[in-house]
Amino acid sequence: MTREPGTTRPTEQHTVTVNGGVRLAYEVTGPPAGQPVLLLPALGKTAADWAAVRDELARKRRVFALDLRGHGASARPRSYSLPLMRDDVPAFLDALGLDRVDLVDPRGGAARVHGGRFGVPR
Repeated sequence: MTREPGTTRPTEQHTVTVNGGVRLAYEVTGPPAGQPVLLLPALGKTAADWAAVRDELARKRRVFALDLRGHGASARPRSYSLPLMRDDVPAFLDALGLDRVDLVDPRGGAARVHGGRFGVPR
């Protein structure tokens, strides 16, 4: 567990294995009972790029910030592509047992691809 400068809540770093053995790294912070929100980075960015937003949201929300495959602390498997990264997102949610999340996606691609998986019960 680390505490980012200027925050009141610790940020935990974890990994989860999805889709045939791909290890994805993520950060989580905020009250455990808070409504979950998933922060997805833009291509070439990492969960750490969300630090300011993460810390603000974590005042009331349970915040998950994901490193996509091949990015940040996540594994760099032999194969990675936009479709594979897309498929990792629902696998990540399933692995963590997250039935309902709000999504913050700088490009909006995940919401378009996965539609009703975000912001509504699955």
